[in-house]
Amino acid sequence: MANFLSITREPLDVAAITNSIFHEDCGAVSLFVGTTRKSFDGKMVHSLEYEAYETMALKELKKICDSVRSNWKDVVNIAIHHRLGLVAPKEASVVIAISSPHREDAFKAVSYSIEHLKKSVPIWKKELYSDGDSSWKENKESCDKDNFIFLKTQICNETSVPNDLVQISVDKNEIKKRITCYLQKKRDEINQNNIIDYRSMPNYAKLDDGTHPNFPVENLCARVNTTVVKQDSSKCLLKVCRVKNASGPQIRPNYFDTLDKLMANKTSIKYVNKDNENISVIGKRKRMEPIEKHLFHKINYHLPMNLRLKQAEDRILRLESLSPEYWHFIMPQSES
Repeated sequence: MANFLSITREPLDVAAITNSIFHEDCGAVSLFVGTTRKSFDGKMVHSLEYEAYETMALKELKKICDSVRSNWKDVVNIAIHHRLGLVAPKEASVVIAISSPHREDAFKAVSYSIEHLKKSVPIWKKELYSDGDSSWKENKESCDKDNFIFLKTQICNETSVPNDLVQISVDKNEIKKRITCYLQKKRDEINQNNIIDYRSMPNYAKLDDGTHPNFPVENLCARVNTTVVKQDSSKCLLKVCRVKNASGPQIRPNYFDTLDKLMANKTSIKYVNKDNENISVIGKRKRMEPIEKHLFHKINYHLPMNLRLKQAEDRILRLESLSPEYWHFIMPQSES
């Protein structure tokens, strides 16, 4: 005695399902095959689409099998297979096969199984019509039918709405105008914020054209003092016209030559200037002390002195190139 239960998206093999329930002690096999009709209510059906709560559906199928065996003791094997997904006309969507020593028990058991499958198993179908329309079908046998009320509603344009419930009583053009004004206001706010983001000096003056008001004094992260102008055919992009660097490595002598060397990675920590070879050990230590103090760098005694000196100098130069205000802010500390 066995139950063969399956919910699958693969086509159902009726012959294989029937063969699975044959038993030498049974003299009857009752078979039900549910297929897709080509038409419904005068509409041509392209296919049926089945969906299911699979975990719960298998539990309900197991309950049906238990109920069948309690009502008909002689039933031997039960097979219930249901297909999900799209099922074309003439294809099998559900197969129920039951074997029993006597045909009467097999007939009644199959009839009972299909009726309770429609009532209790959470499987739904949608009819897809040839004209592109579709419709979910109500399960007429469902035991939960009385719990649902399907209402047909229509929208009546003649129904009057109280004035206190009307939020906007204008035509389409007025609504479009209000939306346009709102978007323009937001765009102006963004442009104003963009201009402020580009201002870095603590005492702000009017922009060059004299049309903009003074900006409030704020602590901004911008490193440059710029004037911005709206680009042609643009709503948001800003063009930087002037940049003035008041401090930083950019104003130091030979800055561009040094920066080019750093960017090209031509400087290596393995490189040692020949001039350093003539410096005494004490002199090198004196050079290292202020540099490492400046960088808060721990002394690595495992490296040669020339290598430590070169690493520290490269680190300072790199920090200055990455952050223009770096040298500006540490200058008082270095001089003290």
